[in-house]
Amino acid sequence: MSKHEPATLRTLGAATVDEEIRSVAAAIELVAAGAASRVTLAGLQFGAALVPEARRRAADRRVRVRPLWPMGDGPVDLVVEAAEPDDAAGPDAAAGPDA
Repeated sequence: MSKHEPATLRTLGAATVDEEIRSVAAAIELVAAGAASRVTLAGLQFGAALVPEARRRAADRRVRVRPLWPMGDGPVDLVVEAAEPDDAAGPDAAAGPDA
């Protein structure tokens, strides 16, 4: 293994995070604009880490983001869809107090 490989992996990881952030933002805008009622982003390597910020961005646009968690470790899918009127209290309001 060369001494440059870890830096290359970090660069690839950062590029993946940046691409996934752009994909989530684009999906939120697509749904907020009414061009799609739902967008599913599948296989996001950093999806779990993106959920809190994605939900904040989505709430600002009257859209909601729902993670679809894998059975074990692995990529997360995010569903971006128009918020229902009862979602006004926040992204987890419909899930109840134990969510």
